[in-house]
Amino acid sequence: MRASIVFIIVTLAEFAVWPEREQDKCLFAKRLQELISIIICSSFDRRSFVPRDLVHRTDPITVWCAPGSRTYITIQLTRGRVTAKASMFMLTVAMRRITNQLRSHGDGLLPLGVFIQPDQTEQSELYIVNSNNHQQTWGVAGAALVALQTFFTALHTAAEGSAIGVAFTIFDGTTEVGQGSME
Repeated sequence: MRASIVFIIVTLAEFAVWPEREQDKCLFAKRLQELISIIICSSFDRRSFVPRDLVHRTDPITVWCAPGSRTYITIQLTRGRVTAKASMFMLTVAMRRITNQLRSHGDGLLPLGVFIQPDQTEQSELYIVNSNNHQQTWGVAGAALVALQTFFTALHTAAEGSAIGVAFTIFDGTTEVGQGSME
């Protein structure tokens, strides 16, 4: 639904009358980008149009944006095997690894299209892999992990003792580039 709305907006924008001054063109393009970001970067339940008496067969999917980036993730919570505190620590360690990679070697493709970060006890792992015949970069993977961490923090899901599991899909702009899980 949201993808079709974005497609319609982009299609209509192609036929719109573009301003003649360069400054006006930049403002118009910036406003269009903000509008698309508002549509894409919102939390929604894809079954929200179903009458209330029907039972949801799946958990709601949440869309969460990485701050200051075109990267966003769709998140589906699952049953976890480790505590939320351990999961947040695993995310922090993974983000440090990615940050160190970016500082020392710059941005580039993930080796073999896979990133794995085990937790301290080897009971669970953070797993990210390329998808949809696209390749992820270190920067996009890092932005996805920032989005995941801000999601957990914003929703207070990192409470002591609770178990967290999550499956997520990574988008760079409108293109699906990866999938991941933390279980």
